[in-house]
Amino acid sequence: MEGNTRAAAPVSLRGDGHSVIFDHRPLETLTELASGHASGELICASSSVEVHVYFQNGRVAWATDSGHPLAFTKKLLEGARVDIDVFREILESCRREKRPLGETLITWGVANREEVRAALKHQIDLATTALLNAGPVQTLFLNRSSQFAAYDSSLTFSLEELTGGPRVEAPSVVTSVHERMDRPGLATRLQALVGADWIEVLDGNAVVESLPLPSSASRVSTMLFDATLGDGAELVAIRTGEGTLGGAALAEARSIWCRTSPETTIGALVAGLTSIANDAPPASREVALDPGELWTTASSEEIELLRSFAARIPELRAAFVTDAVAMDHVYGVGRPSISAARTSSLVVARMRALLTAFDAQAARTSPDAARSPRRMMTQEPDFLVFAEELVIEHIHRVVWILLDRSSSKGLGWGHASALGRRLLDSWASRRI
Repeated sequence: MEGNTRAAAPVSLRGDGHSVIFDHRPLETLTELASGHASGELICASSSVEVHVYFQNGRVAWATDSGHPLAFTKKLLEGARVDIDVFREILESCRREKRPLGETLITWGVANREEVRAALKHQIDLATTALLNAGPVQTLFLNRSSQFAAYDSSLTFSLEELTGGPRVEAPSVVTSVHERMDRPGLATRLQALVGADWIEVLDGNAVVESLPLPSSASRVSTMLFDATLGDGAELVAIRTGEGTLGGAALAEARSIWCRTSPETTIGALVAGLTSIANDAPPASREVALDPGELWTTASSEEIELLRSFAARIPELRAAFVTDAVAMDHVYGVGRPSISAARTSSLVVARMRALLTAFDAQAARTSPDAARSPRRMMTQEPDFLVFAEELVIEHIHRVVWILLDRSSSKGLGWGHASALGRRLLDSWASRRI
């Protein structure tokens, strides 16, 4: 697509039908086009920069900015070691015959798919970062649905995949943490990454930034904050049938919170929050794993099941089962490097957040959503916590997995689901 700027009929993004819009939040426009499965070219221009972003069915196929017009070429020549004369010949033939450059490079065997994707993502990240720093711009969207229909979708990116950008490039002078956190636009940056029903940046309990317009009071309850970020968690995401509620700790006792629709995956939300929270102070050093004898707390017929499960997973720090009715009924197993009393108390605190999230809203708007099993993930200073609500007949419990900080989040969800299935099978067989 490099160099392709053919004209097409303009289509207004919003408003009264004017083709050019003065846009104060161009990153929100990117999110709007992605969620609307748009295909076409978004042009954003100001006195200092011009950015072009090409969409295919809501995915970003290409982007370029006036400050880095040849970034794709330079990255590809560096990574794939393509002969410059061969590259120029292919580029000219693509322009003459109107063929996609990336697909042609792969077809001709000049570069592999991973090399082309890496160069594309590099160019797109630079362009979206330029757009992030541009401020208000004039925007124009050109609908090109038929032109992009045949483009190879494996060479396109969702906004969630572009978490390496948009980001503000490091300034040439050192700034303080306070200055970094006081710059505007955290909510806008998160909205561009994941989209959300609402986003709030809090200073303590006070709302300092919000999308949409600031509310009179925070949408995040004091209880929820106190049971998660106020209790040492660095990040929290709670999934219910109504959507996902997420929050991340920032510097200077601030935090950012949002709620996304059920269509947004919890993984996408966590990735977006993690990207924004990179401005926060670094997490404390991880504690080394201890392969010693597992401890147990309380007594239950499931203890041996938990012990055998934990023994096969070296990155597992502890596993618990909690009673969602009797909140103090906790039993589990863990490794000697962590405290049984501390982790049991932490699980009880996090369970309060899990079981109260969305209850009131869900009961009013959707009884089915209120009954949907809930899932939770928190990032603690020393480990990751994953929880799944288990409901079978009169049993209402929650299974908890604590993993080493270096573990994959996807692996954490898998372990929690696997342990949950084993417990449900055990309860069903004994008809308790």
